[in-house]
Amino acid sequence: MEQMIGILFPFLIIGLLLMLGLVIGGANERSHFAAIRQREAQLSYMQVTNLKSFFAPVAAEPNAQMVVGHAVITADYLKSFFAGFRKLFGGELGSFNPLLERARREAILRMMEEAARSRCNAVCNLRVEATNIYGIQNKKNNQMVAIAVLASGTAYRIETHSPRPMAS
Repeated sequence: MEQMIGILFPFLIIGLLLMLGLVIGGANERSHFAAIRQREAQLSYMQVTNLKSFFAPVAAEPNAQMVVGHAVITADYLKSFFAGFRKLFGGELGSFNPLLERARREAILRMMEEAARSRCNAVCNLRVEATNIYGIQNKKNNQMVAIAVLASGTAYRIETHSPRPMAS
């Protein structure tokens, strides 16, 4: 019996650590998504497009400027652990999709916040670049999975008018 406990103990510890990673990593991810949704709601007035220019008239004072936002988000150990198994058989690493979405939305939000600090209410020519930083070596020689996203665009102050009633 003691021998069996000695064999199962490391697996129980690994299982406990994976469960802890699932709970804490999931809570961190949900918290980050909630903060992103709140900040997106605060900036919902801002018009963002990937078109090179706006159809709306630009304010009298030309104030076009480049704005940039970037984010680097790392995966928790549980996602990296399961991705290691997925690499054995190939296929999509679905556990990393929320990681990419969080990084993309965070970078775009940071770009929009920079535009808002400059008193702009619109960004055109939005460009999003992402790079997979897979296999960064840390001090213990373990690999860490991270995604870096850069969002850039041209910020303007455009005239906003309430819609006019249609003539009858």
